[in-house]
Order: sequence, then C-alpha cells, then structure tokens
Amino acid sequence: MTISVMKEELQDMLRFKDIITSTFDNLKNLFLAPTHPYNGKRYWLTKNHASVTPIFALLFCEFRGGYLAEIDSPEEYTFVRDNLLIRSEVDYVFVSGSDEEQEGLWKHMNTKTVLTYLNWGDNENIGGRQENCLFYSRGNHWLLADAGCPILTEFINKMGYLCELPS
Repeated sequence: MTISVMKEELQDMLRFKDIITSTFDNLKNLFLAPTHPYNGKRYWLTKNHASVTPIFALLFCEFRGGYLAEIDSPEEYTFVRDNLLIRSEVDYVFVSGSDEEQEGLWKHMNTKTVLTYLNWGDNENIGGRQENCLFYSRGNHWLLADAGCPILTEFINKMGYLCELPS
C-alpha cells in the first residue's frame, strides 16, 4: 500500500468520523437540553419523556464523555433545578446514586463517593432493600426519591435522566 493510498483512506475515515459526530450532535440537541457552564461542568437533561432504563442513561452519559449527574451541594441542586428541572417535560429524572451495596449509604455511580447532599422529598428514603435508584420527582417539588429500578422503567413513561459533562 502506497503512502498516497493510506492518506486517502485516512482522509475518508476522518470524513466519516466528522459525519458521525455531526449526526450525533444534531440528535443530542434534538433530545437533550443543556445548561450553561457551572463550576466547570455542563448538565444535559432529556427534553422529552421516554421509557428510559438506568443502564441506558448511564451508557448514554458515558458515550458523551460524562456520567449521570452527581449533585453534591444545595447550590448545585438549585442551579440544576432552576435551569433544567422546572422547565422539563419529564416527571422523573435519574441522577447518580445507589445504595445497593449497603442499605442507606448512597454512593455516586461514577466516582463511588458517598453522596454528601441528599434533599429527600416527604416519605422518601425510609428504607427498603429494593429501592436503589435515585431520581428527582416533579410531584415532590423536584426533591429526591428512591424506588426500585425495574418499577421505574416498567411503570413510568415520563422518566428522563441528567448527564454531567466537563464544559
């Protein structure tokens, strides 16, 4: 194979990469709403409700170079709520957090750090070995709730997810 042929093949691959990236960016903008940067991060929330599983949300966030949002302070929560949650069409939003390893000890899924800010809604986090998925609920004034992951994905069709990416 000559250098000129290799160069042509490389240029073809780069054009294909640009087409794929452009297509994905267009789809991203169609389905996700971004925030402006906050503390070096940007948050993306699903625009429309859909049937979303925790695994799909995790994979999609990772594919974009991020992870499910790790809300660690009242200020970060207020920023996300005011810029995304209250304007969304979804009723429930997956965020990072699970107590599957140890009941009552909520850890972020990406960094594996213990959640330091948990703003629970009424009658939430009262125990339950099967309630390991963490989400914000419109019906609870966008406060945290926990439920079993299969229950969320089978019976709730207005579920979204929130990704956190470096800006």
